[in-house]
Amino acid sequence: IYGIGLTLYELIALQPAFDARDRTQLIRQITEGRIPRPRRIRPETPIDLERIVLKAIEPEPRYRYQTAEDLARDLRNYLDDRPLSIRRALPTERLWRWCRRNPLVASLLLTVALLMTAITVGSIRSANRLYRERESRCMELADKLITTPAANLPLIVSSLEVDAASGW
Repeated sequence: IYGIGLTLYELIALQPAFDARDRTQLIRQITEGRIPRPRRIRPETPIDLERIVLKAIEPEPRYRYQTAEDLARDLRNYLDDRPLSIRRALPTERLWRWCRRNPLVASLLLTVALLMTAITVGSIRSANRLYRERESRCMELADKLITTPAANLPLIVSSLEVDAASGW
């Protein structure tokens, strides 16, 4: 696993992981595990690929992938744009990856969500406008009742009956 990790590292970085000239320095570099991160050498390296490589070349064996199958599974997940087993993906990241894998379904769902939001907002605005109109009409009728002499009261009552029949 360590050897595969170093091979991947060198393929990504386009340079050897260790630059020591003699055997003693090389052994010291390997045991200390001081290797520059692939993204420091080549910033365009995807972060998930860097994580896979760094886990494979971890100096302490217990922190490396335990089997080649684990390494292969994470490489497959990386290629399929799925979350890696070496770290927990946030729900937003999972959603984003799913949208990238299923762009047609994601765009259709987004369109439906936007339409539903527009309909909801429009309905609320309409209901508010109708409520304000009704309140205004009620206030007008109340003012008429207060200011109208008792002799004209039958006209106002008939006006109220017409309004009630029309839904007001």
